[in-house]
Amino acid sequence: MKKVFTIPPDLCFVTTLAQGLWQRAGEDPLKLADMTLFLPTRRSCRHLRDAFLRVTGAKAALLPRMRPLGDIDDDEMEFSSAFDLGDVPPAISPLRRQMLLTKLIHGKDSALPLDLAASLAASLALFLDQMQTEEKSFDDLENLVPLECAAHWQETLEFLEIITQNWPIILKEEGCLDPAQHRNLVMKALGEAWQKEPPAHPVIAAGSTGSVPAVGKLLDVIAALPQGEVILPALDVSLDEEAWQEVDETHPQYTMKKWLERASVLPKDVPLWEGFSSQNLAKVRLLREVMRPAGVTERWRDLTSKDLPKEATKDFEKIELDHHREEADVIALRLRGVLEEEGQTAALVTPDRALARRVMESLKRWGIEANDSAGQSLAHEPLGHFLMAILAAASPLASPVDFLALLKHPLMTYGQDRAAVLLMTRRAEMLVWRGVRPAGGLAQAARLA
Repeated sequence: MKKVFTIPPDLCFVTTLAQGLWQRAGEDPLKLADMTLFLPTRRSCRHLRDAFLRVTGAKAALLPRMRPLGDIDDDEMEFSSAFDLGDVPPAISPLRRQMLLTKLIHGKDSALPLDLAASLAASLALFLDQMQTEEKSFDDLENLVPLECAAHWQETLEFLEIITQNWPIILKEEGCLDPAQHRNLVMKALGEAWQKEPPAHPVIAAGSTGSVPAVGKLLDVIAALPQGEVILPALDVSLDEEAWQEVDETHPQYTMKKWLERASVLPKDVPLWEGFSSQNLAKVRLLREVMRPAGVTERWRDLTSKDLPKEATKDFEKIELDHHREEADVIALRLRGVLEEEGQTAALVTPDRALARRVMESLKRWGIEANDSAGQSLAHEPLGHFLMAILAAASPLASPVDFLALLKHPLMTYGQDRAAVLLMTRRAEMLVWRGVRPAGGLAQAARLA
């Protein structure tokens, strides 16, 4: 029987997971090390380590082995003596792949600027990863679009020959595989090894929804292990059968639905992990109705105050503001206020990257460095801005403004005193770069000098 559990949506997933594992270990700081945990990402592994610190009261403890499912590599062979990749080649490095694809694209059209070829190479690399992650065949591309679009699609297919025909030959010459393909093979080999020789210790996959086919197959294996468990995040076990059937690919429960169907497990048969139950049933009911599949939303008309009590929205607040700057300041103030309560955390969830940057800048007033899950854009960092200025000045179409922006950058010193550099730059600006814009870029500006 497959062991599948879930943690309610109103509970902090990593904190609940850490509490349950700590209790299961009998609060013995040595027994945690007997467990192996698979989590979705490296970031989730870091969050779980922090959660263990809170749960154990910062006591010394040997934590479980934590592995990100999105980045399993050959080192996982330590889990089983039966693990064997055989003749599977290693993964090609991202930089090497980028360079080779750029060379291929530029060779196909030598008139294409090198920077544009590099950008197309990055897009092709992403496309390769997506196709291989989803385990799709390039043979299906020809029939991907309707006949009325076939002429335009044929041009795209000719360009994609770079990866459908030329790229496999280059990979063979390199003796490598694409990272996504290599990862799929590693997970397949690990699953086969565990089926032959189940681990003698607990193996728990937590937080993954099985959206990636290779990950879903590994979850199948883990759920069937003697000491294996799969813990799904916020599965709606109370959703009625009609609504569950209406869950489609646009719904957040869809990937879990597909995995459960493949595993032959009904959502109503999935128990709560370690008995952890919802602490705010009213809010959970509200979330369930908000996320009700579109095909059954007519049931909203039948809802009563008993179904959705006022307690469900008692912590909700709507704030209307006039400007983006005010919006960022108010959010920053709310985040700053959380720090006044010990042990409390807060997060801003937004698809607006500009808003996120403004909030982070506002937080810096109080010396708060926010952790941005989307990462920092190199172009917004001092060094990145400097590199962008160099590229702009080196362009054949560069203007005097581009040259001056580079020369006036704080990192541009030629190994000399900054004040002297600025003095020379201002003189050059007045004597050379004022007036009609040189048509020939750097070469023409040099001749004028």
